[in-house]
Amino acid sequence: MPQPGSTPLLSSQRWLLAGLASLGIFDASYLLIAHAMGQSLACPQTAIINCDEVVTSQYSVVMGLPVAFWGLLAYLSVVGLSLWPIVGNRLGRATDPTPGTPDGNLFLLRGLTTVMATISSYLVYLMVGVIHGVCLYCIGSFLLSLTLFGIANFWPALTKASGRVVIGGLLVGVLALAALGAPPNQSAAVPGIPGGFPPQPGSGVVPQNGLVPLSEPVYPIPTTSGPAEMALARWLAENGARMYGGYRCPHCFREKELFGRQAFQLIDYVECDPSTSSARVALCKAANIREYPTWEIGGKYYPGEANLEVLAARSNYPGSQAFARHILR
Repeated sequence: MPQPGSTPLLSSQRWLLAGLASLGIFDASYLLIAHAMGQSLACPQTAIINCDEVVTSQYSVVMGLPVAFWGLLAYLSVVGLSLWPIVGNRLGRATDPTPGTPDGNLFLLRGLTTVMATISSYLVYLMVGVIHGVCLYCIGSFLLSLTLFGIANFWPALTKASGRVVIGGLLVGVLALAALGAPPNQSAAVPGIPGGFPPQPGSGVVPQNGLVPLSEPVYPIPTTSGPAEMALARWLAENGARMYGGYRCPHCFREKELFGRQAFQLIDYVECDPSTSSARVALCKAANIREYPTWEIGGKYYPGEANLEVLAARSNYPGSQAFARHILR
């Protein structure tokens, strides 16, 4: 196998690196925008795949910035380093190294892709071995990092038939992961609450965009209830309505915020997440709850978060509907 660094990269190889890194730019940009806006990712939710749980974990931020930011910076750097010699030559500025002297650009490119592959591998270990979740976007970035590393460092070996199969397989894997990232049912249970980091138990801080500690899965609702919210909550309680949810579900937390902390205390809330001692798993199984939140009103089940006006209509609530808050759609 040729030694890394023994053969310079051709223009076609540099264009390939830039193209693959551009896919990484789109991946990292989407994650960064979703983080900034506090939105759930377009990602299927299964027993194994849970993108939001991974990207809102305590490992999702480095030096105060999301991992996606550093990934975006790295992919942009790969594009810049890959295309710099090509752009320089086309502008009439010789950027090729003098024969017999080290290629500084290639050295930086190979070093950067090596660091990216190493860090990405460690993040995959944290995702699978520590967080116990799978994020399709993170797996896609991992495959891209390995591919960039292989092309930049071992292209002569990878141009053989077996090498082309490896590259093709990695590219197919990235495309397959992209296809799997179809928008999920937005009412599905998503661990983590959009916003920031998990507070320390007992701090009184509302959880924002992080995994809430299992040692204390109860957090104060930040909003205050008005007369209309209190009246609706009493009506729902008197008529036997229930809300099924999970303490790590951001949609459930938003539903609680609509009522406010005083009104929601009147609601018969059933915790379904078995990881906490307050869970009433038997009730959830008996009701065949599959999505959080799910409202039980008048013997019927309504999955998904809903504005208070909707809950009022479902329960034939006769009182004032001057509610202060609404879910933005």
